[in-house]
Amino acid sequence: ENIMGKESRMDYKAVPRGVFTDPEIGAVGMTEEEARRAGFKVKIGKFYFRGLGRAQAAGKITGFAKIIADEGTDKILGAAIMGPNATDLVHELVPAISCGITAEELGRIIHSHPTFSEAVMEALHDVHGMSIHSA
Repeated sequence: ENIMGKESRMDYKAVPRGVFTDPEIGAVGMTEEEARRAGFKVKIGKFYFRGLGRAQAAGKITGFAKIIADEGTDKILGAAIMGPNATDLVHELVPAISCGITAEELGRIIHSHPTFSEAVMEALHDVHGMSIHSA
């Protein structure tokens, strides 16, 4: 856009990254360590794929979803996912980080069952100790 004469600014806080291995790795935003170094007091939510019916049915139970949120505001600062479709699943967190959505708000969004995306939902619930399907 800039090279074509339209002034545009890039928001680098929510650029997704992926590693296309088996299992895949997807991440966006800050790591837990980066958030702590930046002065945030963080809350972590984590959910393991082995607790998902979809993962059990597919025989792909290795991996987890991890959410990094600011304790004071509950805004999502970052996320890391390792497991099936992680490079696709991480995109659920990109607009959340860009728009300042909280872990509680995003956790209320209905996720189809059984899907791999439920790992993200459960990790969001775990930020508040509310994940009921932890394995």
